[in-house]
Amino acid sequence: MSYGRCVIHLAYTFIVIYLLEIGRVMKEQQMYDKLYEEHENLKQQLRKKKKIIRDLRKSEIKFHTILDTIKEGFFELDLSGSFTFVNDAEAKMLGYSKEELMGMNYRKYTSGQAAKALRDVFIRMYQTSEPALLQDYEIIMKDGTRCIHELSATLIRNSSGRPVGFQGLSRDITKRKHIEQTLRESEERYRFIAENMNDVVWMADMDLRIKYVSPCIEKVTGFSPDEFMHKRLHELLTPGSFTHALDIMKQELEHENDEDCDPSRTVTIELEHLKKDGSTVWVELLIGAIRDDTGRLTGIHGVSRDINERRKYELEREHLVERLQDALAHVKTLSGLLPICANCKKIRDDKGYWNQLESYISDHSEAVFTHGICPECSKMLYPDYNIDT
Repeated sequence: MSYGRCVIHLAYTFIVIYLLEIGRVMKEQQMYDKLYEEHENLKQQLRKKKKIIRDLRKSEIKFHTILDTIKEGFFELDLSGSFTFVNDAEAKMLGYSKEELMGMNYRKYTSGQAAKALRDVFIRMYQTSEPALLQDYEIIMKDGTRCIHELSATLIRNSSGRPVGFQGLSRDITKRKHIEQTLRESEERYRFIAENMNDVVWMADMDLRIKYVSPCIEKVTGFSPDEFMHKRLHELLTPGSFTHALDIMKQELEHENDEDCDPSRTVTIELEHLKKDGSTVWVELLIGAIRDDTGRLTGIHGVSRDINERRKYELEREHLVERLQDALAHVKTLSGLLPICANCKKIRDDKGYWNQLESYISDHSEAVFTHGICPECSKMLYPDYNIDT
């Protein structure tokens, strides 16, 4: 082989080696760049995970703070119905410590009927995955006290979606149920009184629409309570009474702006009602105000009484008084001291004139004189006539 060809072959070999080295270096650089990029990605993901962990810890602290401060009880149960977590309010409502409640099954602190109701709720949630609400179930506290609770609960699933338990909120509604029962009994008593009394009890809004009327309205007007409530005021009163009622309402609304206005004042008025058969009946109404918690007028209420017979007697009495007054106007009476002459028996009038007795009495009364003669005067004036016989 000639020297020139050897040099060329050697140069070619060096070039190939150089190119291979460059390729290796470039490949290593690419690998390095890729590794660096992956390293940076891992660092970024690590920072994100650390932030997520910090946020989760903050959220957990906030969550537990909320759970420990809310008035409602929060609980978590496993699928068997045993506690895995409770907040302070739940422990307090059951009368146990949080440690005592861990692992306790719901059957231990509920009556038989309540335990069955809870079991049905848990089974329904497990089968349907829908939230559930249970109201008015009885629990038994550690000291034996029985209370009424209500709860709302949902199904808990793990990361793979498999049901692992239940969680929810519970409330002690014992006081509320007692208040509701007291109000219900009170309402029944008042309703019984309203529906059995002779007077009509009613309520109306500020547009004078009847919102309630007791059943005895039918006895007074012939309208059933439902018929009465569906009529407007002008359909229930005669025109004159309707105008009078509006005037009274206007006056009372103007009084609302007075500083010395009595919010508990009442008004008594008499109105003529239209009856279902077309006749009318007079009714006396005692009206008071309905106010909200701020004292704002929101409606009126009242008691109405049938005074038709009373009005009839009052009219008869008025007519009788008018007749008596008319009769008395035609009656003249004499009273006081009358100056009369001891000899001739003449009477002196207010003007100082002396009048015959008959003339004075005739002028000052309804008396009419007829003349005759008494036995004594007859004997004296006519001795020859025996009038006695």
